[in-house]
Amino acid sequence: MEKSIEYRESSTTTPEPSSTPESIPEPTPEPSSTPESIPEPPTKQSSSFTTLKFQISNFPSLDKSPQYYIDRYNTESDYKSWFDSQFPFNSINDVVGYKLTSLTNFPSLDKSPQYYIDRYNTESDYKSWFDSQFPGISIYNILGYEDPISVPDWIRNNAEWWASGAITDSTFVTGIEFMLENNIIMISNIPSGGSSSDEIPDWIRNNAHWWSQDLISEDEFVNSLKFLIQEGIIIIN
Repeated sequence: MEKSIEYRESSTTTPEPSSTPESIPEPTPEPSSTPESIPEPPTKQSSSFTTLKFQISNFPSLDKSPQYYIDRYNTESDYKSWFDSQFPFNSINDVVGYKLTSLTNFPSLDKSPQYYIDRYNTESDYKSWFDSQFPGISIYNILGYEDPISVPDWIRNNAEWWASGAITDSTFVTGIEFMLENNIIMISNIPSGGSSSDEIPDWIRNNAHWWSQDLISEDEFVNSLKFLIQEGIIIIN
């Protein structure tokens, strides 16, 4: 029998947009260079980690537990037929489940991937505990997902140019779409269609500038982009 190592569960709250760093002055930047030609997004590099997740867009969703999908498969004949047509050689557990680990009931099938990702990214004690149990393995791989790709340099340049008004919102959105398509940003239930009349908050542009200057973390910058998308301020088609 394998040893069970328990970790206290705690409630998870949705991160609020990052506030203005106290030690950072209000940015009044000029573009570091003229964006006469925006570089083409690179193609996605192949990964050595194989997974069935996200072969269909947003499936399985990060904010739904494996048990949600398993229950639907076992109780809804139409859903079962759809799944079997999409994955004829795989079980529902193969696609939506978690990898087996040495810890009993970890990860738990009744908790969503986002639950674990949020705890890892926001609770230092939880991160330390996880890293001690799974050295060299990412939280994403344990949950069955590929590791997110680092934000490429051309996105950093775009962030600076966009923050200073040197490129348009639509040009900047092209970069966000690239990050979504390549799982650099993983967001469930993205609003789609239509257009938004909301203006982009100043703190978002500030975050873009600060991140381009390494004054805030990549996670804080990505979280501000998630806020734009989830609130429908930026519409991704």
